[in-house]
Amino acid sequence: MNFKQLQEKVVFWRRNLHQIPELGFKEEKTAAFIREQLNTMGLVYETVCGTGTLVFLDAGSEETLAFRADIDGLQIAEETGSEFQSQYAGMMHACGHDGHTATMLGFANFLALHKPLLMKNILLIFQPAEEGPGGAKAIIDSGAFTKYKVKAVYGLHVWPELTEGIFGSKPGPLLAQNGELEVVVHGKSAHGAMPHDGVDAIVVATDIIQQYQTILSRQISPMFPAVINIGKINGGDAANIVAERVEFQGTVRVFSDEAFYLIKKQIENIHRAAEIAYGCKIEWRMPAGYPPVINDTTLFKTVEQAFAKFHLPFVEFDTPFMPAEDFAFYQQEVPGVFFFLGVGNVALGNTAPLHNSKFDFNSEILVKGVEAFVAIAANGGCFTEAVDIY
Repeated sequence: MNFKQLQEKVVFWRRNLHQIPELGFKEEKTAAFIREQLNTMGLVYETVCGTGTLVFLDAGSEETLAFRADIDGLQIAEETGSEFQSQYAGMMHACGHDGHTATMLGFANFLALHKPLLMKNILLIFQPAEEGPGGAKAIIDSGAFTKYKVKAVYGLHVWPELTEGIFGSKPGPLLAQNGELEVVVHGKSAHGAMPHDGVDAIVVATDIIQQYQTILSRQISPMFPAVINIGKINGGDAANIVAERVEFQGTVRVFSDEAFYLIKKQIENIHRAAEIAYGCKIEWRMPAGYPPVINDTTLFKTVEQAFAKFHLPFVEFDTPFMPAEDFAFYQQEVPGVFFFLGVGNVALGNTAPLHNSKFDFNSEILVKGVEAFVAIAANGGCFTEAVDIY
């Protein structure tokens, strides 16, 4: 089978997966589809974390390279107008995980056909729940990396901000650490004409939200990226009533534990001061989310070499990006490299960002992701002889 034939399969898989988006740890039909394709390829798989699937190709080596694809969708109503649009109301693959899964199936198909050439073990991970609560952590906790002696891990993500067919990444920090902020301000209701009799939760909320931004401008070095974004707020009952309660949620993005806990401490200080100043009560929580994605510098060089050797276009980014990714949990266990496959195409109208109801891309480009995985495996000494991706 050549890569043109494989491309047709990958397109078929992506289009089928795109129609059945499912939320984290509920990817029952997705998992069934993946396993059906693996059975057709003659590959043995193992169920993990309910809807997760592992494929271990044993070459009798003491070293295993792992490759990961996430499989879950998002609670977003699709508006692409695609002929293979989501069949589930209010849910879609708005982050490209259908493409990641199809790419991994393509890689699995390639490995099934070249199994006799393997001289290093390969572990394929079809991971649930990247969008939350963090399926990568569950995979690690299952003991899979220890059981299969994983020494390095690789992951790919489609990226609409990068031109279609071009790969991109960088050594060191690539994606941010995150924490989700939840705040409830308890004031005291009163008649809107007599605000002095109450404690206005709306005034308190707007004050502390603005103060959060001073943490970034005055407590964090401008040389270190950090974001505090409040994306949802709700409060009050009527126009003529002083609001008794306001709830809001937001996200924090940084690249180190030091910065994360500094921000958390300063938020606590702002809340304490507001309670004293306004006579209100503030309940809040900001648990740590995913760690930052930090690409191993040495391993990154081997990926660059692999792309050069197989003539895959690659750009090295100057700066990291603020989205978070649970691939970081794997990198806390073993060296890893996460990279992007560009899917932006102005001519085709594929310009919508990730997590957008109109996000879509050309399925045919996914075969480049298969080529990238093959190139990394080949450059990593996984095959007894040269393999050709053309």
